[in-house]
Order: sequence, then structure tokens, then C-alpha cells
Amino acid sequence: MNYCGQLRNLASRIIPPSAMVPLVLILGLTLDSPWPTTFASSQGTPAKKPYPGGVPADIWVLAGQSNAHGWGLFKAPIDSDPRILQLDDRNEWVRAEAPLQEAGLTTYTTGVMRNNILLQREGVLPLPPGLTPEQFVRQLESRKKPLIGIGPGMFFAKHLLQFIDRPIGIIPLGAMGSSIKQWDPKTKNSPSESNGWGGVV
Repeated sequence: MNYCGQLRNLASRIIPPSAMVPLVLILGLTLDSPWPTTFASSQGTPAKKPYPGGVPADIWVLAGQSNAHGWGLFKAPIDSDPRILQLDDRNEWVRAEAPLQEAGLTTYTTGVMRNNILLQREGVLPLPPGLTPEQFVRQLESRKKPLIGIGPGMFFAKHLLQFIDRPIGIIPLGAMGSSIKQWDPKTKNSPSESNGWGGVV
């Protein structure tokens, strides 16, 4: 099986087939350092950012609608991992931490969401011993962390580490408020449609 086939096979084990719709696009490639990865900076100029450490790494582009950006409630701590880095909004590789894309999320932090975090506890990741849900929410608020923004990125990367022996780089490019049509590959060259697929690929 070729590499793309292996990725599809792996993705089918990580993401249920019923959930594999074009709301979240996860694109992967392996880069053997010192090959540079090139991305456009906010000023529109190419910025070469090799994955740090001088080792081969798997680079994953996490793109799509709000689900890719992250829209889940922050109900429990999500530990970072030194083997997982993300390209941040300053075009720098940093240790990946949830939520991967914080920009614009603080405006959505409301009392209703706070109450939902405290009330919706069934099936939630366990809190550290001695930490109550109320204390956890207060920690987030004291660190000025948004109460939402949890998406598939960190969970996907952590699960993937069980199958590979390379560090992982995540490039989070989710777009809140984008329509499913904007992620249709067929419209990537349409002058009348702002297309996320064309911008990412």
C-alpha cells in the first residue's frame, strides 16, 4: 500500500466513516529536514519555516469550517506533548496547545457556555485529582483562555503518535463562518466565490 493509501487507512481508523465529510480537511505530508516548508506570511511574502530539530517530521494541515477551527467547549485540561508543534499566527513553530486557534474566540465566551461546561460532565475527560469543574473554569478565565475552541487537532495528533515514530507539525487553518461551498474543490478557481480549498492547497 502506498503512503496515501496508508493515510486513508489510518484516517478511517481514527475518524468514523460517518464523520468523514468535508467539514474538516486533514492533509498530511512527511518532510525530511532540512527541507524547508514554505507558507505565505500575513504580509503575503513567502516565509520558509523548516520544522525545528533537524529531524524528519509529519506535517498536517488542519483546515475547514468551524469544526476544524475548533468549536467544542473546553471541559477538561488537554495536555500538550513536546512531539507536537504548531505553526502559530506569527509563522513560528511552537508547542501545540489547545485551543490551536484562539483568535476571535474570546468574544464567544459567555455565561451560557460557562454554565454548559459546569453542567455537561458526562463522558468528559477526567479532571486532575482535587480540581473541581468550577476551579478548572476559573483557571481558564484567570489565564484569559477562551472557554471554547476545542477541535480535532490535538486529539488527532496524539492518536497518530501511536502509529508513527516522528514528531508532528500542525498547521491550523480553520475558518469560522465559512460555508461548505467555500471548501468545494470544484469552485477553487471561481472568481465569485472565496474558496478555502484553493487557499490551502
